[in-house]
Amino acid sequence: MLIVPRKLKRPSERVKVTLSPANYTNNDKGEIVLKNSPRLRVMIDKGLLEEQGFICDRLELARFDEARFLMVFKVTDKGTRATPIKNRSGKSDYSVPLSKLTKLKFEDFPELKKAPCAYRVIAARELFIVALPVERGDV
Repeated sequence: MLIVPRKLKRPSERVKVTLSPANYTNNDKGEIVLKNSPRLRVMIDKGLLEEQGFICDRLELARFDEARFLMVFKVTDKGTRATPIKNRSGKSDYSVPLSKLTKLKFEDFPELKKAPCAYRVIAARELFIVALPVERGDV
């Protein structure tokens, strides 16, 4: 399956995404082992959720729409706390393993490095939706 970049109608510098490859390390026996699987890192302005009226800044991936490449997050106390990004003041990082999103492989995606995304907040349902800047190329 071919995944290609797409132009979003209203991309925002406040929400960006980076596709990170797997990381490997050596264990005590000198064997090469997997440290981190491939993942999507969603970088969000620190005050974005607060501006939308949310008290909590923890996100939990509710679902991934593979047809439209939408990540739907639930803003909840049970979610994952963001990791502040060093040297990037005001941005926080939510890392989601690619295997949790889709059956697609890292190699199927184009390079995504700090790519602006479109987003939408549905405060009444406590949802934060991120549109990834990719689409199926075989449509």
